[in-house]
Amino acid sequence: MNHLSWITSLEYGAKAYNLGRLMQMGCRVPSGFALTPEDVRCSGLTRRLMAYRGMMMAVRSSALGEDGKDTSFAGQHDTVLDVLCNPYNIWKAIDKVRNSVNDSLDYQKAHDAPVTQMGVIIQKMISPRISGVMFTSDPTTGEYGTKLIEYVEGLGDKLVGGSVNPDGRVRVKSNGQFEVEIKHPLEWNGSELVYLGDKIADKFNEGPLDIEWALDKWGAFHILQARPITGVQWNIKGEGKTAYKGRVEGFGRWVHGAHDEKESTGEFQEGDILLTRMTDPKMINEMILSKGMATMIGGQTCHAAIVARELGKPCVIGAGEIVKAFVGQDMVIDADEGALHVAGG
Repeated sequence: MNHLSWITSLEYGAKAYNLGRLMQMGCRVPSGFALTPEDVRCSGLTRRLMAYRGMMMAVRSSALGEDGKDTSFAGQHDTVLDVLCNPYNIWKAIDKVRNSVNDSLDYQKAHDAPVTQMGVIIQKMISPRISGVMFTSDPTTGEYGTKLIEYVEGLGDKLVGGSVNPDGRVRVKSNGQFEVEIKHPLEWNGSELVYLGDKIADKFNEGPLDIEWALDKWGAFHILQARPITGVQWNIKGEGKTAYKGRVEGFGRWVHGAHDEKESTGEFQEGDILLTRMTDPKMINEMILSKGMATMIGGQTCHAAIVARELGKPCVIGAGEIVKAFVGQDMVIDADEGALHVAGG
């Protein structure tokens, strides 16, 4: 059992782990703690609940395998809302959530993803003005970088459960243009939410995200969940300037630069494609090992262009934010055309 902000491993399930990551990066997340699948009835829980005595709580599933890159288990396991905080009520809700692992047997079979262990999250309830979901890229069109936001007044359980139509729907294009499809009279700062979504997606570094959020009466955003968007073949294409011609295919791996908040994605391997905001001198080993390079910013006279020519590495520079989309993808640099695309696309 641990406070959400202290969770740094997947032993509590991906949902709890991701809430911990959100807290550690400074996002507002409702206060709470999580139990591993092995945590059983104990006096430690009773002591921890004293801090929330008399408050309304949410008891949520965090199964091992849930909220993963390939399997979301969306709506398959129970969440119990508005639980008056005392040991009896909380344990009753925990048992209900843990037993709901049996409700997902058909989903498990269809995805060949057996789940036998259920972590549980206990969080303080909030009373939002509006709640919703933001996809940081649009899975309905496969358009990478176009955000899809839907929301309702009050709690968002009815929206994600599909029992109501959204009160509002907005698409935000990659150039920042808002396209309002369902207008709601309640005014709120969508730009702040978009900024927050980009910040979370950059930090998680796992591709497009499904983010559940709530806006309180003081105008502050709270993040309730963040997980990868599953089941989508993204339409990803990028264009930049050719620094050195050639065409290569490889695995896109992000390399952290001196002025870059985005973390590197694992150990760089020989034959990988180097993706970065802008190269710096400390990346020379990765540049040598790479098949080719693509940067977000820079011109044809910059150091990256010069070194790429010296090394004979196909290189596209100044391709913008779309470069991040190729992280973790088998991709192609077609520097003859100044183009980037997924392998096979």
